[in-house]
Amino acid sequence: MQRRVADPVFFSLQREFTRHLRDPGNVPAPASLDPDGLAIYTNAVIANMEVFMGDNYPRVKAVMAAEVFSAMVRDYTIRHESKTPLFVELPGEFLYYLEHLRDEPDDPPFLYELAHFELLENLVSSDERRLDEVPVNTGGDVMSAVPILNPTARLVRYAFAVHLIDVDNQPVEAPPEPTFIVAFRDRANHYGFMDLNAATARTVELLLSDEPLTGEQALRAVAVELNHPDIAAVIAGGKSIFSRLLERDVILGTMI
Repeated sequence: MQRRVADPVFFSLQREFTRHLRDPGNVPAPASLDPDGLAIYTNAVIANMEVFMGDNYPRVKAVMAAEVFSAMVRDYTIRHESKTPLFVELPGEFLYYLEHLRDEPDDPPFLYELAHFELLENLVSSDERRLDEVPVNTGGDVMSAVPILNPTARLVRYAFAVHLIDVDNQPVEAPPEPTFIVAFRDRANHYGFMDLNAATARTVELLLSDEPLTGEQALRAVAVELNHPDIAAVIAGGKSIFSRLLERDVILGTMI
C-alpha cells in the first residue's frame, strides 16, 4: 500500500488558517481563502468557545460583565496553547490560563479560586471509579475501625469562601480564615460538597493519607495538633462529624 506524502503547502496553509482563527484581529487570513466564508467560520469558533466556557464556568461568567468575559475567552484562545486534543479537557486548559497567563488587575481577586471550585464539579463527576466496587463494611464502627473514604472525594483549601460567591456577594479581599471544601460523588451518582471547619478538614486529610487510622486515632491526632485542652471532648464531638460524613457518603464505611 502506497503511503501518502505530506503536502507541505497544505500544512503551511493549515497553520496560517489556525493562527488566524486564534487571533483574527492581528493575524491576517490566508489570501487563498474566501473572506466571507472565513468570517462566518471564525465568528462561529469564537462564539462556540465563549458558550462552552460559559457553560463550564457559569458562576465565573455571572460575576463578570459580559464584554469582559467575552474578551477573557478571546484572550485565552490567543495566548494559551492547549496541551490536549480532547474537547472535554478544555475547561482544565482554561483554568491553567487563569492561573499562569491571566494578568488583568481589574479581575476579581477570587477569580481563579472560583473557577477552580467550578471545575471541581466536572472532575469529581467524571471520575469513573465505582463506589459499589469499594470493599467496605457499611455497618462498622468508624471510631474503633478504619474509616474508608469515598475515592472520589477531593479536599481543597481556598482563601475565599468560593461556595458563597455570586452576583450579589463578591468580596474584594479574602476573609481571615480559609475555606475548606470536600467535594465528592455519592452512591446515587450525584455531585456534592461540604464546607468543613479546619479541624474536620484536618481529620479528613488524615483519613485520606496512606496511614490507616481508626476514627478515634484520627480525632486524637487532630486534638494533639491543635493542643486542645480536652481531647475527650474532641473525640466525643467527632462522632457527630463522622455521622454527617457517613450520611453524605464522604465516608463509605469501615475497612473490612
